[in-house]
Formats: sequence, structure tokens, C-alpha cells
Amino acid sequence: MISKSKFNFYPALLGIMPLLISLCSPLHPFAKNTPAEDSSVFLLIGKSMSQSIMPYRDLFDHKGPLLYVINWLGMLIGFTGVWLIELACIFIAVLFCYKTARRFFDKASSFLGTVATFIALFSWFEGGNLTESYALPLFFGALYCLTGYFVQNFELKHKQILISGLCMGGVLMLRPNMIGLWIGFCAVIFIHSLIIRKFKLAFSYILFFIVGILASVLPFIIWLGAKGLLNDFYRCYIQFNFEYVHVPLMAVIESMRNGLKYPIVPIVAAILIALLFKKDNRKNHDFVLILSMIAAFCATALLTSLSGFSFPHYYMAYLPCLLLPVAWMIQKVINHVKIKPIIIWIIICLVLNGSLSIGKGMIELTLKTDADRNVLASFIKENTAQDEPILYIGLNCYIYLQSDRAPAGYYPYYAPESMNYPAVIDSYIDEIALKNPRLIAYGNKWLPEKFRDYINDNYTVVFENRYGRILTKS
Repeated sequence: MISKSKFNFYPALLGIMPLLISLCSPLHPFAKNTPAEDSSVFLLIGKSMSQSIMPYRDLFDHKGPLLYVINWLGMLIGFTGVWLIELACIFIAVLFCYKTARRFFDKASSFLGTVATFIALFSWFEGGNLTESYALPLFFGALYCLTGYFVQNFELKHKQILISGLCMGGVLMLRPNMIGLWIGFCAVIFIHSLIIRKFKLAFSYILFFIVGILASVLPFIIWLGAKGLLNDFYRCYIQFNFEYVHVPLMAVIESMRNGLKYPIVPIVAAILIALLFKKDNRKNHDFVLILSMIAAFCATALLTSLSGFSFPHYYMAYLPCLLLPVAWMIQKVINHVKIKPIIIWIIICLVLNGSLSIGKGMIELTLKTDADRNVLASFIKENTAQDEPILYIGLNCYIYLQSDRAPAGYYPYYAPESMNYPAVIDSYIDEIALKNPRLIAYGNKWLPEKFRDYINDNYTVVFENRYGRILTKS
């Protein structure tokens, strides 16, 4: 597995990849389309933080605080600021992806392996500004550090362990079910260190790893405490998320099965199984690396499926598990066929695949606009005062951003209805009655049954189009 050919590529070409991926975001400067549902929530919270409206306490959501801090920093500039931060994250991820591959493979295989890995991202990107896209540099930074174990005589420097812990702490402050990479690699490295009788090093790894995690997590805990948000953080981020993953086993299995519909996932699984049972791997250093990759792959498959949902962006957590098996397969092909024709065809296929994805995304983002949504937001803006909060019943918070109006309650979106949490739903309805907003809007596909009687008795429709309705107090 650790062989090298003399074929050269120019890794600087990889610098184009982050830009192409980021152009599939509706936040880039030339986009005319609107952010996706999840992204709109994070943007709203980020913008609200500049007005001392805080997540968990003032606005409900259940992601980690790092995501809201990123959106707060980006929204100091606007959508473009968030886009630039995400672009930087993807660039760092691509850089460490290539550097990791170069530890084991030649330049050609590392280049093509990196390109193939991030082409998979096009299927899972979903407009970006998601926990997974900001976790990418943490995934690949940790992967680069942890794979040092296999090229440094089965030892890791304390700096590498510390950085790995820092990266995992960052992921914990985004969304905790994305740590499969660390579970797999750290477990195998620790057990193997004990097997080869490096006891002192093995236990020092634990110490430095914990220090790294704490160095990432504690600043957020201190910040939350200083803002008086710790109880709300616990309720929304820990307690709510435990309820979120409390689903039947069959739903988890179905979610894992849905991940297999993306061809690269079963292909990588097959490569890892083939490498595991390859006889000449069992007696060399590669076997421990293969076990680490398999453990990380399995842990990722389980953790990303815990909620029972199968949203495409969940599978971004697979990306660090794809790199080495894909690069290994590419290098085997290069070493066993005539190099030039196969490389040309691989490049053509990758470019065509990427170009089609990018082209489709660019057309939708730069040419397609939702005129009805814009009209709805304009009506709200023209018929309310700037400091007057409104209520939008639905999943997308972009109406608040576009109309420049704050939400009139704790729940800026109505996702809890689709997740069937009665206590949250009742709280939502009670708050409408308490806040008594003068104006309510809702998308045509979003009028929960529990709201109908209350709205019909207290509000009158004053505007309606394809996107939704606006009602005012009767």
C-alpha cells in the first residue's frame, strides 16, 4: 500500500476545488437564490447575536455554539462573510486531505484521491453553511495528525495528539455525532500501543488528547456561563439531542442503508474489506492502518444514523474515511496499466462529473429566484415597523432575514411539529398567544393542524401568493 510511483501532478491545481465547491452555496456574492432551511436558521441566529439575542435562551436551536459563533462573525459582513469562512474551511480541508494522502501515496494518486473525495462532497453539500462543512478542516486536520502514527514507527508526537484533541473538541461544539473518525483511530492506536508495550506513551496520549479537547470546549463553556446560557445550552444541546436520537433500531438501520445509495460509500466499504483479508497486509504496518480506517468507517456509519434521518449532509462525515481507500485503489490502477491513457480518462470523468454538478448548482443559484418569496418579504417589510417582531410558521427563517424583522417568539421555525415533541409544540402555541404578534406568515405547505382554530379565530388573511399567506390580527 505504501509504494510510490514517479508520476507527478501539480497539487496547486487543488486550490481550484474549494472555490468550485463554494460556488454551489447560495451565499456566494453572485447568487440570487435563497439559503436552505437549516442554513437560514443559523444565519438568523448569527445576525441576532449582534443584537444581544442569544441562542438557546432567546432563540431555539439544537446545534453547537461554534456554529453560531461562525455565523455571527460572518454576518458582521453579511452572507458573503459566512461564505468566505466556509470557503476557507474547505480550502484547509483540501490541503490536509492531500497532505495526508502524500504520506502513503505518490503525487498522482494523492491528487486524484483528493479530487475524488471532494467530488463526493457535491452530492452532500446541500448549499453549505452546515455543521459538517465547518467540521471538514477539523476532520482532515485530525486525520493528518493521527496517520502520523503509521509513518513514525508507531508513535505520535504529543503535539499531534494535542491537535487531534483540539479538532475533536471543535467538532463536539458543532455536533457530537460526527466523531467517528476519532473513535476509530484513537481506539486502534491506543490498543496497538498497549500490544507493542508502549504503555507510557499510550497513557500520555490519553492525557494530551483530553487536554486538547478541553482547550477547545472550555472557552465555549466559559462564554456560555458568562452569558448565563449554561442551563439553556444543556436543555437544547444535550437534553434535546438525546431525545432527537431516541428512535427505533429499524430507523437507525434504514438510515445506514440509505447511505449505501451513494456509490462511493459501498465502494470504499468493499475496498476496506478486501484490504483487511489481503494476506500480505496482515504481516506489515499497513494492517493497523486498515483496522483504524475500518473502525472509523463503522463508527461514522453508526453515529450519522442515530437520529434515524437520512439527510444528505449527514454523510459528509464519511469524507475522511474515503480518502485513503480511494487513493490506494487509484494508485493500484496507475501501477498496473499504461499510465497516460488511464490518467487522461480519469481526469476527463472527474472533470465532467464535477462540471455537471457545479453547472447545475450555478444555474440554480445565479438564475433561479423565488419571486413569490421576495414579494411576501417585501409586503411584510412595508407593512410593519422595523422594531416590530413577526411570526413565520414554517421551516425556513429566510423571511426574517429578507424582511429585516425579528421573530416574535422563542421558536423561529416550526420543525418541532415534524418531530412530534408535544411539550415543545404546546410551548410554541402558548407563546403565540402570549406574544400576540400583529402579523403572522406561513408557507402554503405549513399550517399545522393545532394552529388552525387559533389562527382562524384571531387573524385575517390580508395577502396570499404561491409561496404563502400573511395574516393580521382581526
